[in-house]
Order: sequence, then C-alpha cells, then structure tokens
Amino acid sequence: MAWNVAQALILFGSTALAIWVGITAFQRQSLPGRSWLGWLQIAIAFWGATSGLHALLDSTPQRIVVSQFQYFGIMALPVCWLEFAREYSRRPPPSLPWLMWLIPAITVGLAFSNSSHHLLWREFREVPAEGFVRLQYVHGPWFAVAAAFTYVALAIGTIWMFLAIRQQPQQYRLQSTILSIALVIPWIGNLLYVGGLVPPGLDPTPIGFAASGACFAIGLFRYDLFDLVPVARTVLFDSLGDAALVIDREGRVVDSNAAARALTGGAEIPLGLPIEKVLRWWHTRPRLGVADEVVHVGARAFDVQLRPVLDPTGELSAWLVLIRDVTEREKTDAQRRALDHRLMEQQRVESLSLLAGGLAHDFRSLLQGIIGNAELAAVHCPDNAPLHESIMAINTAAERAAELVSRMQDYAGRRPQQSEDVDLSAVTLDMVTLLQRSTARHSRTILDLPPGAVHAKGDPTQLRQVLLNLVNNAAEAVKDHGTITVRLMEATGDASELSTATFDNTAERRPAADTFAVLDVTDTGPGIDPKTLSRVFDPYFSTKAAGRGLGLSAVLGIVRGHAGAIRIQSELGVGTSFRIWIPAA
Repeated sequence: MAWNVAQALILFGSTALAIWVGITAFQRQSLPGRSWLGWLQIAIAFWGATSGLHALLDSTPQRIVVSQFQYFGIMALPVCWLEFAREYSRRPPPSLPWLMWLIPAITVGLAFSNSSHHLLWREFREVPAEGFVRLQYVHGPWFAVAAAFTYVALAIGTIWMFLAIRQQPQQYRLQSTILSIALVIPWIGNLLYVGGLVPPGLDPTPIGFAASGACFAIGLFRYDLFDLVPVARTVLFDSLGDAALVIDREGRVVDSNAAARALTGGAEIPLGLPIEKVLRWWHTRPRLGVADEVVHVGARAFDVQLRPVLDPTGELSAWLVLIRDVTEREKTDAQRRALDHRLMEQQRVESLSLLAGGLAHDFRSLLQGIIGNAELAAVHCPDNAPLHESIMAINTAAERAAELVSRMQDYAGRRPQQSEDVDLSAVTLDMVTLLQRSTARHSRTILDLPPGAVHAKGDPTQLRQVLLNLVNNAAEAVKDHGTITVRLMEATGDASELSTATFDNTAERRPAADTFAVLDVTDTGPGIDPKTLSRVFDPYFSTKAAGRGLGLSAVLGIVRGHAGAIRIQSELGVGTSFRIWIPAA
C-alpha cells in the first residue's frame, strides 16, 4: 500500500473519531464550553477529511482547490480553541467577539484569490516520493500573519486551560489534562511542518489528528472524559428550586442553574458576564459581603443569600448566590402584620370603650343626683337670693358634664338608641343641605345619592350626629377651595373589605348583616400622617388647638353601637376618606 493511501486512511479514521467526539461534547450539558469544543472537533474533522482527500489526489490543481477549502477548518480551529478555553476557565467574553474572526476571514479570502496576489502561497512544487508525488507549498508573507495568529491563540488558550486545571479538585485534573493534550498534539505536528523540520511536502499535522483522536478515545472509555465533571453536583445544582449563580471575586458569573436562567428570561447566561448585567437590580444591594437580605424589585421580593466558596487552601475563590422569590411570603407577612395591628387596635378601642362606658355610667348617676338637688334647691331659693346664682351655675355645669357623659357613652356605644327604619337618603340630603350653608364659603360639597331610597336600621338622631361630625371634620381639613364628596349606596357585606375596618367584635354587635347602607365622606385635604391616623378615634385626641376631641370617637361609638363598621384611608397630599357600614333595614 502506498504511503499516501495509508495516510488518507489514517486521516479519514481520525475524521470519524473527531466527529464522534464533537457529538459527544455537544451532548454533555455539564461540560463548560461544550458548544465550542463540539465546533472545534467539527473543524478538526473538516481539516482531517480535506487532508485525506488531498493525499489521494494526483492532480496539482485539484490539490490546490482542496487546500483552499481546507482553510475553513484550519482558521476556525484557533478561534474555537480560544473560546472553549475561555468558557472552560470561566473567563469573561470579549467586548468585540467579531474581531477574533477578522484574520481567519481574510485568510480564507486570500486562499481563494491567491492566484492574483500570491500572499498566502508564492508557488507550488511537486516533490517525488516513493510511489507518489508530494506537493510542497512555498508560503507567502500573509501565511506568517495567519500562523502567528494561530499560535498566539493556541498559547493563550493553553495557559487558560493550565490555570483552570490547577484550580480543580485532584479527581478532575486527569480528565482536563487528557483534554488539553489531545487538543495540542496536532499543533505540535503543524509547528514541525511550518518550521521546516520535516521533509519537504510532508505535513505531519494529520498524524497529530490521529494521535489526538486516540487520546480522546482513551479519555472517553478509560477515564470517563466529559462524565466526571461532577455529574451529581451538576444534577443537584440544576434541580435546586431556588435560582443559584456562582460569581467570582470580581462579581462575574461563572455558573448558573436552570432556575436562575428562568429568573433572567430563560436564555443561557453568558459566562464571565458581570452580575450587574444579569440581575439589573443587583446594584441596589449593599456591598458583596452582606450575607442575607430581602430585595424588593417592583412588586416582587427576593430573598438573596450569599455563601462563600473556598478553595482547598481556605481562600475565597467565589460566591454562591441563592435567590428565592418570596413575593407571596412578603404579602402574607404584610397581611398578618396588618391583621395583628388591627386586632391590637380593636382590643385597645374595646378596652377604652369599656372604660369610657363604665365611667360614663358612674358619672351619669352622680350627675343625676347633683342636677336633681340643684333643681330642688333652685325651687326653694328665691330668684333674688344671694345663693340663687350659684345654684344655677352648679346646674349649668352639671348639664354640660351630662352632655360630655353622653358623648362618652356614644364612644362606648352604650348610649340608648331608638332603633327604627331610617330613610338614610333623606337624612343625608337634609344634613348635607344644612351643612353646605356653612361650608360653601371655602369648599365645594358634592352629594351622590342613588336613584332609590337607602334604608338603614338605627337611631336617626345618632346617624345625623355621624354625618355632622364627618362633614365638619372634612370641611376643617380642606380649608380653602377643597372638595367634599358625600356618597351613599347600598351594598352586600364584603368580608375582605370589612376585615380592614374597625368594628365591635362582641357577638351581639359584630357586623353580620347581608346588606349594608354604605356612606362615604371624602375630602381633598392634605391627608393624615400614619402616626396621627392611628389615633384619630382616641377620645380627647385632637390636632386642633381647641376642641374636646370627641367628634370622631363619638362617630366610632355610634357606628359600633349600630353593629356597623368604619374605615379611614388617607394619603398625604391627596386627602382622606371615611367609609361607614350600617346594617340595612
């Protein structure tokens, strides 16, 4: 068998082996840089196949054409090798990746147009050998540029691979070493050819391909190449429900799992990309060393945990970032805190109501005795007697105190009621019409009543008191050129809405009606700050310089006494809104 035929068979065998290794690399999800390694093997296979065809051809023009096509594989090799080494060693991507393909593209173009400039090949010489003729290529000046580019890329990639192998655990170093040796062998043969260290026309590079394929075969079958890249760790890492990323000390992403890719849109996260470009909200966090925190991104909340990754010497080599979507948990916690706050507020109001009710009852009993005796003394004391004026002063003060006690009973919800069917539409119309006369100077009042009458079960006098206090309170808030809106409607009881309101939680006064008369009083005033808002229903609490501060507390008591509910909402700079539910008649 002629040497050229044997050489072709070896090359075709190495081509098949390279294709098999490339397909295997594409299928190994856990291998860093698997895509580039796969394309690298395809380029090797193309170079090997064209070299085998070149060895079988006798015609010089045909060999030249094959050599021209051969450069597609030759010039793709250094770029694929460099990119594979970069991803395998977890390095950031280049800022202008297309520049790496500039020299390969120019070289391929010069190969096909060589006859017009001879920059790649100056001439071709036929060299007789045993049983066949070798074709010697005399290279032109551009070949030196292409060769320099190729060997620089090879050197950089090899250094990166060497550094990556040094950082790996001992059990994974052997497979990485086999991988590096298999990829470097063909270039050693090519270096011998370019340096003129072999007979003219003899290119040992294809023999290097065969040796490279043998190394890959040994690695695959003997040392589980591509499989021992801790598969269990990869499966566990990818199966984590939380998004997980590994970043180096400079904050560049070197690994990510499926949940992290889903969090960032589902696409592959480029290795070496700064984490600020992967997670746009990352810059809102404190410095990298902060371990755990909850980050709010719009309407979503993420629990971010950082765990240090140490190398065998105990030095920090990377950070493991675990990200859990806790939006629902945060919502649940907020609802629980609001419920706890409302429960505490309810208990506080009930305690104050109980105290106020007890004091009002005792004071009313004492005042009845004082008023009765004062009136009896006034009957037996002539009008012109010196004590008559003092007796009348006692009676007046006692009556004012009795009025104050009535307000305390209103707050406690203990004031006797005349429960009847009340046309709340008519009551609202009368009260708003009456109050407009005093509020029209500095505010505008809008009344929104439904077409049909809304009826409620309660005491009309106390319900008028509620309207009086709420509208007056709104008028004082809006000051100049504000708007007060009074709206009445009938609605079914919404448990979720009522849960945000304040009401009497005792069995006999808890809001339980199916249908309610709902009264809204809204103003466009400055709003109430949260601290003041939490105390608006407290007895004797007032932000005004004068006043007894029992207006809103009395409203609360009347509403509670009617087995209703009240809710206040306020926003600074927007205004305040009161909503009252009274059981419908």
